[in-house]
Amino acid sequence: MITALNIPDKKGSYILILEVLKEFKIRVGKLGEYIITPGLYAYVGSALGPGGLKARVLRHFNRLKKKKWHIDYLTTHDSVKIRGVVLIIESKKLECALADDLLRKGALVIIPKFGSTDCNCAAHLLKIDRETLLATIKELEQNFGCILTYLDEELFSS
Repeated sequence: MITALNIPDKKGSYILILEVLKEFKIRVGKLGEYIITPGLYAYVGSALGPGGLKARVLRHFNRLKKKKWHIDYLTTHDSVKIRGVVLIIESKKLECALADDLLRKGALVIIPKFGSTDCNCAAHLLKIDRETLLATIKELEQNFGCILTYLDEELFSS
C-alpha cells in the first residue's frame, strides 16, 4: 500500500494506473459527459510545484476532495480503483512525452483533452492494455530509474 513515507517530495512526473471495475457515465467539468468502460487506464501527470510528487500523488489517493482537476472526477468515483503509481524524479515536465509514447504504443483516448487542456496533447488519460503498460514501466525503469512506488501485485502478476 502507498504511504507518505515511500513517496519523495521531489519534483517529477508520474503515471497513475487506474482500473475501472464497471461501466459508468461521468460528467468531467467543461469536457462534457462520457461513458467510461471497464479496463486499465494510465493517467500521466507532473508535480513540479510545492510538495512535489508526495503532495500530488497522495491527493490522488484521497477520495474525499474538491474536484479541482479532471482526474479528480475519476479518483473519487466508486467504480475506479488506483492499481499503481510510477514516479519519475526529474525537474523537467515529462507528462506530454509519456502520453505521446503511450499513444504510439496503442493506448486509446477515451475523453479528448482530459488532463491536457493546457497543452497540445490529445489527452493525458489513456485506456491501455496490461502488456503495453508493463512494457512501458520496464522501459521507464531502464531509461529513468523510475520508482515503482505502488503496483497491485494481484493485477500485475504474470
